[in-house]
Amino acid sequence: MSLLHETVFRMMYEGKEGYDSDNPPDYVARREQGKARPVYKKRTITVKKYTKNGVQGEFLMNSRNPSEDIILCIHGGGFVAGTAQESRRLTTWLVEKSGYNVYAADYRLAPEYPFPQGANDCLEAYRMLLETYDADHICLLGDSAGGNLVLSVVLQAQDAGLPLPKCVVAISPCVQFDRQYPSFDENEKSDCMLCSNFIQEVKEIYLQSKPEYLKHPYAAPLYGDVSNFPPTYITVSDSECLYDDAREMAKVLKAAGRECTLDVYHGLMHVFPTIVIFPESKIALRKIKDFMDCQFGRS
Repeated sequence: MSLLHETVFRMMYEGKEGYDSDNPPDYVARREQGKARPVYKKRTITVKKYTKNGVQGEFLMNSRNPSEDIILCIHGGGFVAGTAQESRRLTTWLVEKSGYNVYAADYRLAPEYPFPQGANDCLEAYRMLLETYDADHICLLGDSAGGNLVLSVVLQAQDAGLPLPKCVVAISPCVQFDRQYPSFDENEKSDCMLCSNFIQEVKEIYLQSKPEYLKHPYAAPLYGDVSNFPPTYITVSDSECLYDDAREMAKVLKAAGRECTLDVYHGLMHVFPTIVIFPESKIALRKIKDFMDCQFGRS
């Protein structure tokens, strides 16, 4: 791995905290700290805040990009954190380097808004895009919890009778919460973000400890009907807690005869492609661009 990746990994690992059910974090205070960080801006990119049906987000566009294609980008953050604004380095890269305009959604977060509110918001963001864009010109892209949510959007859209997006990109997605796969324990020391009890936190905070949600396909896409799923690209590192989640989702898609590429990297941190300063991230993002180009007929 690069020296830059190793340095950032060590810094993040030192600040890593496990989840304590008896003393949960102050999620609101954490979010306020995130808001205090400088906003990343790029002169070549136009950012326009846009809200409809209560769902907030922002369009990021470059006049040189084809106007008919769009990426719906859904950020990660364990269903309790993150914003479109905090994801600007990734979304800016997508607009500037991949040649695709982006709509980054700001969905409601737990614990104030537990499942299914956030998942519903992401579907509404997709509905909004369908008013302007043909489904065959929409890609869904998300990381970690956002990876879960882009898969959820496809399943929700399918059940609602909406046209499905052209393709899906899921970066280190979490796809189920009723099983503790081996990678949660085996990779805890090699994952600088997630702890082995990540599932417990999601179950208690996002799923409200409701057993009926554990296999609800909109919360746990692994259990959804994927028989009509669009081409999907899943990327993950073998040192992440969510390594097995990614592999299991790919298995389910392939078993259903769906087109799915599983791209596994070695020894890199959780959602490393979203940290665009890493040399490794640039390689991964170019491969994601190649996948989208192939689906949209640009290659």
